[in-house]
Amino acid sequence: MNYTFGYSASEDRVWFKLDKSPCYWLTRKLLEKFIGPSASLLEKTAPGGDIPRALPSKERIKIDHQEALAPMDDGSEPIVMNKRSGLTSKDFEQKSLLISCIKASANDLNWKLVITVDSKNIVLNLSRLDFHRLLQALFLTVSKAGWAMPNVPEWFD
Repeated sequence: MNYTFGYSASEDRVWFKLDKSPCYWLTRKLLEKFIGPSASLLEKTAPGGDIPRALPSKERIKIDHQEALAPMDDGSEPIVMNKRSGLTSKDFEQKSLLISCIKASANDLNWKLVITVDSKNIVLNLSRLDFHRLLQALFLTVSKAGWAMPNVPEWFD
């Protein structure tokens, strides 16, 4: 699954493309409600908490996040953000859609991202590592846009 995020200054919105889907728009207000809580959910669900004398969750999540962003077994870097410069006219051949809701949930190492567009849900099933990467790419995009996100833990920045 390939996803791409970018920022449109003229729209003052983040755009999101999933493979060959139309462009989806994410507003600042929606992302302010999503990024911090999703990072907190990652922290709360960091593996190893059931081990006696385990590191605190704030330490375990740092390790978890570093592993998600570390080079893969074949030596290649995980794709955190595509180097695509922006949208082209082809991206607007279909209507660009506004995401009205985005929610994440976790079940052990499996994550579900539910994106609501025009009262329809798009469900993405991700691994924990892929969710780390998707959230990091989204955070990098909003950071480059100059948006300050509230409640973002220090391990994530």
